[in-house]
Amino acid sequence: MKSISLIEKRIIACSIFLMLLFLHFFGKSIFSISFLNPSLILLAYLLFALLYLKADKSKQYTSYETNIVVSFLIGFLTIAAGYNKFKEAIDSLSVFDSYSDILTQLITQANWFLNGIFPYQEVSSPNFFHKPFPVYMPLHWGPLTIAIKLNHDVRWIGFFALAFAYGLWGIFYFRRTAFSIFSIINFFIPSLVFLSFMYKDKIYAVTIETLIVSYYLILLLGLLSKNNLIIAIGISLCLLSRYTLLFWMPLFAIVFYFENSKMANIKLWLIVLFAVLFIYVIPFLSHDTSIFLKGISYHNKAVVDEIRGYGTPLTSYTFLDKIHFAEFFKSLINSSDYAYTAKVIRAIQLGVMFLVNIIGLVIYFSFRKSFDANNFLAVFLIIFLAMFFLFSPLTYFYYLMTPLFLTGFYISYRNIVSKA
Repeated sequence: MKSISLIEKRIIACSIFLMLLFLHFFGKSIFSISFLNPSLILLAYLLFALLYLKADKSKQYTSYETNIVVSFLIGFLTIAAGYNKFKEAIDSLSVFDSYSDILTQLITQANWFLNGIFPYQEVSSPNFFHKPFPVYMPLHWGPLTIAIKLNHDVRWIGFFALAFAYGLWGIFYFRRTAFSIFSIINFFIPSLVFLSFMYKDKIYAVTIETLIVSYYLILLLGLLSKNNLIIAIGISLCLLSRYTLLFWMPLFAIVFYFENSKMANIKLWLIVLFAVLFIYVIPFLSHDTSIFLKGISYHNKAVVDEIRGYGTPLTSYTFLDKIHFAEFFKSLINSSDYAYTAKVIRAIQLGVMFLVNIIGLVIYFSFRKSFDANNFLAVFLIIFLAMFFLFSPLTYFYYLMTPLFLTGFYISYRNIVSKA
């Protein structure tokens, strides 16, 4: 069977990416059946994996001497160009708006920390009838202390973190391709995610998810550049901001062990261990060992409430965008015991995570002699994130910012380094 050409591969990849954006932002208005839109999203990610999973071990790009400052500024300004639209979004809602309790929790934690108060306890607010127990890790709320000290809106932290990360992407990217009309256009592929979310009502006004995207981009850059130090930093940043990465870690740990020396393994895990110990365990978890479980317990309660629905009639608002399978599973389980429904969906999610690990290991050990291991891990990082949110009982729309951004960055990268 004739292999596809490089041009064909680029067209297919960009089509998959555009399909993902379309399904996430417009699928709900076309597909009314609960399982159809997430099924198509799942199919798109599987096609992405099939297209890019195999990359040989040979060097696939030429190194170019480019101006680091110029390359960084091109990336930085790609995001900074959205300044006015971003300002319009955050000016439309107060950080303490009753639309969401996310920023209220994050800001409260940051303020408590700055004032010497333990940042893991129930958060009270006149805007909410409940008292959430924050599940947010230190590198999620910690950077907000900078904005608070400077007396700025905390949401700018995420904006400029993403601009900085895109600047790093600029340095990485333009060292691997010559300046041309194609390379410039291709460079902006990930920015389509930014533009799409910019026009998604209220998303940027109630979250700092752009900060999480920045952390994951650093991890992706570490994998694609085969730089173990950046990988270790990226893992630390992601783990200490949101625990989702834990489900990718078994596959990563096994592959990294077989692909690297004993010393490289020791160095990487020491960096991660020290980061976790000194940023989370020693300053916070050691003072109250129950905070992690309390956070999980509160999150599980939120899951049950969401599955039950809010208002009259009862509405599960995260089901409306049809970007995950929870609505389908709820109708399939068909139980008035919403806690039971939540447990079943969570069990399905964990089963999928376990299955993806097993499939990844089978593929790796079957083809490891020809696979580029870091490329393999990068593809599976995106797949893990996509599967985690697709099969989660509670997936807020803004969560999808990270896998979509990473998909865009990865496709843009492979468009310049792949052989046919």
